[in-house]
This record gives sequence, structure tokens and C-alpha cells, in this order.
Amino acid sequence: MPSATFEFRSWPRSAQVIGSVLLAVLAVTALFLVVNGLVEKFGSISPLSSAINAFWFEPLALLLSWALLVVLCARIFHGFLLLVFLYVSFMLINIQMTQIFGTVLSPYDLKYAFQLLLAKEVLYSFWHLLLLTLVVAGWLLYRISKAPANQWIKRHRLKLIAIFVVTLVSVHALRDEVTGLFRQQFNMKGQSVPLIFSEYQGFLFSFYYQLLKQQPIKLPPGYGDQAIRDIINQHPSDAVDDSAVKPHVIIFFIEGFADPWAMDIKTTRDPIPNFRSMQAESIHGDVLSPELGGKSANPEFELLTGMSMRFVPDGSIPYIDHLHQPVPSVVRVLQQHGYHATAMHVASLAFFNYRKAYALLGFDEVMTLYGQAGVAMDPINRFPSESALVAAIIDKTTQADSPQFIFSFPNSTHGLWDYDHYLDSSLDVVDVALEGGQNHLKTYINAIHAADQAIGELIDHYRQADHPAVILVLGDHQPGLPEFRQEAAVKLLQKLDPGFTFDNRKALRRAIRTKALKADNEFYLLNHQVPYFIWSNQATAPQRINTSMNFLPSLLLDTVAVPKPPFYELLDALRDRFPAVGRTLPGAEERDALLMDYEMIQYDVLHGNNHYMDLTDPDR
Repeated sequence: MPSATFEFRSWPRSAQVIGSVLLAVLAVTALFLVVNGLVEKFGSISPLSSAINAFWFEPLALLLSWALLVVLCARIFHGFLLLVFLYVSFMLINIQMTQIFGTVLSPYDLKYAFQLLLAKEVLYSFWHLLLLTLVVAGWLLYRISKAPANQWIKRHRLKLIAIFVVTLVSVHALRDEVTGLFRQQFNMKGQSVPLIFSEYQGFLFSFYYQLLKQQPIKLPPGYGDQAIRDIINQHPSDAVDDSAVKPHVIIFFIEGFADPWAMDIKTTRDPIPNFRSMQAESIHGDVLSPELGGKSANPEFELLTGMSMRFVPDGSIPYIDHLHQPVPSVVRVLQQHGYHATAMHVASLAFFNYRKAYALLGFDEVMTLYGQAGVAMDPINRFPSESALVAAIIDKTTQADSPQFIFSFPNSTHGLWDYDHYLDSSLDVVDVALEGGQNHLKTYINAIHAADQAIGELIDHYRQADHPAVILVLGDHQPGLPEFRQEAAVKLLQKLDPGFTFDNRKALRRAIRTKALKADNEFYLLNHQVPYFIWSNQATAPQRINTSMNFLPSLLLDTVAVPKPPFYELLDALRDRFPAVGRTLPGAEERDALLMDYEMIQYDVLHGNNHYMDLTDPDR
């Protein structure tokens, strides 16, 4: 009797191809549904219930990824195993980034991934996951190397690779047309908020879409030597009496420092009493940071230069990507008036290209307390403490014969806040509807309380000092803790919708992401404002000025009372028109003349011929 066995290979060639494609589509669709279903059930993101196009786009992205892996390893089944491993890892990274930074993995983050390996606190917290990932990856690669290759793919491998290369190059060359086609044909809602866009469109698809959207820095219309001269002539330096004794100028730039009370977080007592009392007698207010939860080098870039992250690609780090020649900075302005400039850290200077960047900003000296013997450490022995940094600042100015500019960056308030040192503290959060995360929030407010004590030590010394001093204290960005913004988010949602209620934190986050599309500016401010004050031991009138990080250098130079170069006069004119300029703020016309001049100067010094520095600082 003839065999009744069913063999796929006995099908006609065309049927085999169609069947293989259908099986592949089913496989990647199942992978998408299973992984994203588990992510939604056990994580804090909602890739299935929020999906608009993800059911179509994500399997397509997975299918293309699988095809590439198959061509590279010449094995179909093992290529799928590798795809599963990479996709699960990709989604786990997105879960962690959402929880810590409030955002998702971007193409730029791959470029900067090595920065995380320099942070031992990250390695301490995730070493077991990293080890597991390496073990699984090693096992997969071993299995692939031992498995027999698909002979057809092996024979045509070079042709297939060539097809992929040509396709990728063509898509990249036509990226504007490709992304435009998606925008025209599909509902591409949520592009201004990466997390929302990823939930709506699919996380892997969104990652590839961001790759296509990356645009080179564009030449501003009319750029050239004469255009820069015209801008300089429109903003001449003001005449300032520069004969008085010059004050020491100190910036105390605290990692992740923000005001819990401003976010409607109730505590058993004030976690930052010294900071609050200094605000009452100083120039103070809220400052708009370009970042949330990480990339401290970017708010630092704005603070020290006056330039804006508005004019660089999303996700980039100017210290690494754009700083290649001397640029205008508050460092150089003060140096021109007799100051010795020092950058003083408590963490490794291996991060963010610091040494090269600081040289281009003009610092005379760059140092860190990290690794120095006998330095007091923070409670869990990660970094030298804020008090140790204050002592180093005081020692530097006490021994100096010239006025000092010190940019200092304390870091013991850095996340992750998963340690138990402060859990017995009487300083605690109260009356908050938290589902988990309360211990992390308690640890955070106690960490900033320790920083606040160091602020008191710093101010107390210079209050009694004979030499004048001007001190700017602020945070670089808000902490990545979602719990930090929860109460303020509820208040904002109830303002937007008086009948708003939520059953759990996941529902709250979903509501926040939905409403953020309709109230972009309000939610941007909620996530990006940090407090600051500029204090002087000479009599100054208290004044509240809300602004953005890139305008603070000009405000600081006003307090120090030194003549400002044209670029900082331009910043003053901008601040008169727009109190803050961030990535999405103000709601101003994009082609406002002052904003165009601002963008042109920034292009000139970062990417152009540096006419500005040649004309204003030829002896640099």
C-alpha cells in the first residue's frame, strides 16, 4: 500500500515558497503577540492594548530582521532562535529604560552603550542579567556554529548579502520619502513622545523608523562670515564696571536633584530646607532641563555654553558627537576677566568624553575626587560625598590668589535607588497612592537631603568669608523614578479632566501617555523642570525667574557683573522674548528671527567655520 505520509518537499516549488512565507509570518506574529503580551502583563508599558499599527508593523520589522539573520548565519531555524533572543533582550531593555529614564531605546543609545559599562553601580544592579545574557548568547552562537547550514542559502549567500546591502543603502538614501510615505498612508500618532509612539506602532518598528528619521545637521539659510558678523554687530557687549573685586564663582550641579514638594509629594519633613531657605534670599526659580533621568552631559552642555539641545538631533550627546573645536562658554568669558577655571567631579572622567570636551570649553584644570585616598564616601561607597566635594571647593578658593570659577558635579544622588541605607530614616513620604516603588522614592528624598546638608555647608562657609562669592546651585534633570512625578501627574490630569480617576498605576501611566499628546507643553514641563538659585554673599534682591538651562549662563554672568560677549547678549534678547527655549518650548514661531540667529551661531561654532570665535576670541 503506498505511503500516505505528507511531505512539504513534495509540494510544487511555488507552493513551497508561499507556504514558507506564511509560516514565517505566523511565526513572527506569534513572537510579537507572546512577547508583547508578557511585557504588558508584567511590565509598565502597553504595547498591545495601545497598539494602532503595531499588529502590522512589528511583525514586518521582525520578519525583515529574521531574513537578515538567516542570510548572515545561513540557518533558518537557528536564525529564528537568535531573533527570539534578540527581541526578548530588546524588549527587556525597553522595560528597564522606561522604568529608569521614562523613555525607550533609541539608535543613539547603542552608540553610547559603553558609557553604562563605565558605571559600576549599573554593573552592580544588573550584573546577573548581563551574565545570563552573555551565557545564552554564547550558547546560541555555539549551537549555530555546530548546526548544518542551509545549502541553498550558503550557495547564494553573497548575492543575498548584496541584495540586503543595496536595499538598505537605497532605503537610507530615500529615507525622507519612505518616512513620508508612512506618515501619509498610516496613522503615525505619538511621534513627539517616543514611548507612546513605540506602544502605538511597535517597539522594533519604531527603532527602525527612528533610524530612518535621523537627519544630518542642516546648513542654516544664509550662513557665512558676513551673517555671523551681522549677528555680532546686532548684539554688542554692554559696558560694565569691571574694576571691583571679582567674586569666586561656583556651580554646584547636583545629579538628579529636584524638589519633591513641587511635585505634590508629601513628606514627614522638608527634605531640602537649606536649598529652600537660600531660594528665599536669591535669584531663583524653575529651570527647564533638556533631559529626564539621564544624559547629564546634555544639560551640562547647555549650562556651560548657552547653546541648546533644540538644534541637535534627538538622542545625541554634543560632548561626544558635536564638540570638535573651541566654543563660546561661560568658562572662557570668566577666564578673559582673570579667572582660573576648574571642573571638579566625584565620578570617573571616562564618561561623556569629558576631558576633550572640557579642553574645548576652555577649563584650565580638570580633576575628580574619585579614587583619591582618604576622601569621605557616600553612604553606600559609590562616590565621594557631597561634603567631601564642598571641602575640596573651599580648599581650592582658600588657597587661590586669583578669582576662581569652579564647576562641580556631586553624584551621590544618582540612581539606582534600590539600596536600603535610608529605609530606617524618619524622613519618609506620606499620603501617596503608590503601588510599589515607595522605598525607592524614600531613598531618593533622603539622598537629596544629604546633598542639601552639603549645600548648607557650602553657603555657610562663603556667608562668613571675606572674599565675595556667587554660587549657582541646581539639579541637572529630574530623577528617572516614575513615582517622583505620579502625584503631580494626577493633579494635572484632574485639571485637564475634572472627572479623571484611575484604578492602578498602570492605568495612570496609560492616561498620562494619552493626555500627553493633547497637553504636550504641560507634561513636558512636568517632566523637565528642576529648581535653582543664584546666591551671593553680597547683598542681592530676591527675584523669581523661571527659565531654561541654556539661558542660565547669561543670568549668572549678570550676577557676576562682567561684560558679556555678543552671544550672551543674544541670549538676553531671546530670554526677553521667550522665558524658556527647550526642545518643544516655547510655543513660538519656528522661524522667529532671533531663534534663527541663535541656531546660526550654534551651527557656526559646532559644525561650521567657527567665524564667531575668530571674531570674538582670536587669542583662544
